[in-house]
Amino acid sequence: MRDAVEVPARLWDALRAAHPDASDAELAALALARGRSLEGDPLRVELAERAALVFLLRRRLARERTRLAEAERRDRAGYERDLALQRDVVPPLKERARALRARIRALEARTRAAGVDPEAVAPRIDWADTLAVDDYVPPRFERDEDRRRAAIGFFRRLG
Repeated sequence: MRDAVEVPARLWDALRAAHPDASDAELAALALARGRSLEGDPLRVELAERAALVFLLRRRLARERTRLAEAERRDRAGYERDLALQRDVVPPLKERARALRARIRALEARTRAAGVDPEAVAPRIDWADTLAVDDYVPPRFERDEDRRRAAIGFFRRLG
């Protein structure tokens, strides 16, 4: 198995500029020979190790930024999908449920007025297991700019 060594493109380009007639294999051999010649100097070894570490950390940072951007994009898409449901789908359904509840209660009142117990009529409705929509008020959605202003005002009040 061969060990692979990654060289940053900028450094490779500088090496190529210093040796324009050399092939890639010759440039690699030159770089390895130069590195081996500097092995005895502890300060240079430390510098090379730290430079390699910085290079690896920069690569990791770039990879993590990409992952973060994708996560933010997915999070935003989920938020917008939920917002669309809360704005466009849920309110009409809850309004319809409230109207149906009112209709059921009116029918129960008519049944009681006729002398029949509505609890004896099947199927029974267990009101505790149903959605509480009697006091439902559709949400008021603000623009992003309105929320930003409110957040800034909040933090200004905190000092």
